[in-house]
Parts: sequence; structure tokens; C-alpha cells
Amino acid sequence: MLPTDASIQFLVCESAREEKDNKVSLVGIFPDRNLRLPADARFPAAFPVTLVFFVLDGEGQFNGTVEIKTSIPQQPPISATLPNIQKAADQPATITLAFMPFIAAGFGTYEVILTLNNQSYTRLFEVTPAPKTA
Repeated sequence: MLPTDASIQFLVCESAREEKDNKVSLVGIFPDRNLRLPADARFPAAFPVTLVFFVLDGEGQFNGTVEIKTSIPQQPPISATLPNIQKAADQPATITLAFMPFIAAGFGTYEVILTLNNQSYTRLFEVTPAPKTA
């Protein structure tokens, strides 16, 4: 049984490490999924990003991919095939995808498409200029 869209939580952070007992240690969480770079950042810009999905419902074995797309013309889509995911009915599954570094071609919205057994789940994050300090 595939997970429902509402049961997939999505976080963006600098790094993540899976621990025992379904725990995950997260470092540098972007709580609003807004990655702020200096307004005068030069592109392409490189920085660490880890995408984390928590799959709370569903059950079974899933084949998966993640694709990242943006409307920035200089940024080609990024695709990754995930290892098989075994999801027990009574436990969450965690999917992490680390980019060390992530290369951003510019400021804008980045669309992340998680596909599990041909069912797509879309999430977004932003790369924006940080406000100038006085």
C-alpha cells in the first residue's frame, strides 16, 4: 500500500544521520525550507543540503527516485535512484538524500519530486537572498 501525500513530511537541512530505533539526527534545519544566501552571492553557488522525507503511512517495498527541478534555465534537473525502501506498517520510513555540495544556479524555487512505485509526491524549497543587515 502506497503512502498518502499528507503522510510524507519533508525537511531540508545541512546534514542528517540515521540513528538506531527510527531516530534521525539533523543539523542545520531550514524550518521554512528557505535557504538564504548573501544577496551578492555568485552563481553557481555550492553549499551542503540534505533532503529528508519521513514516510508515516503505507506499507511494503518501494522503488524510488528523487528529481529536483527549477525554472532557472542554467540549472539542469538532478535525478537520483533510491535504494529499495522497505516500509513496515507500524513504523515510519526515512529517506535522506545528501548533496555535499548542492550546486544552485541562482535564486528561485526548487521542486523536489519523490516517486515511489510510480506515485509522485512533490515538495518545494527556495533559494533566496538574505535580507541586508543595517
